[in-house]
Amino acid sequence: MKKIDIGQAIQILANLGVVSGIVFLGLEVGQNNDQLEYQRRLSSLELNLTQVDLLLSQPDLRSAFRKDLSGEEELSPDEGLLLIGMLSKVFQTLEWQYLENPASRDAIRRTIIASGGSSFEPEVWASMKPNFDPSFVQFAEDAMKERERQ
Repeated sequence: MKKIDIGQAIQILANLGVVSGIVFLGLEVGQNNDQLEYQRRLSSLELNLTQVDLLLSQPDLRSAFRKDLSGEEELSPDEGLLLIGMLSKVFQTLEWQYLENPASRDAIRRTIIASGGSSFEPEVWASMKPNFDPSFVQFAEDAMKERERQ
């Protein structure tokens, strides 16, 4: 019978510890990816709900938005300010999402494509874009061009 040297036993145990650590790390990475996907979906949902909540909670804003989209009635100065404020908030929220949660960029692109139509958008965008991150400006303008092609 062959005796196992104490040094060999320690080396075997150390190797088992390394293999166990690698397996544990793989499990943790998988859980982290699941958590990131959940956060991405949650951020996208919160972004959409914020925009809908703006319209649902403020009758004056709803009315102004409806008038602006139909183009049948002229907006009062106050209604124009409401729309400018809403669009400013939406653009700032989109930029924050873009910078803080890169995984949500596809949802942001879809939001920009689907939410166009306000006659105030070009004016608000032009006044705000110098203050935005250049990569977000390029991203948003690409999405706006894609919306125009549709």
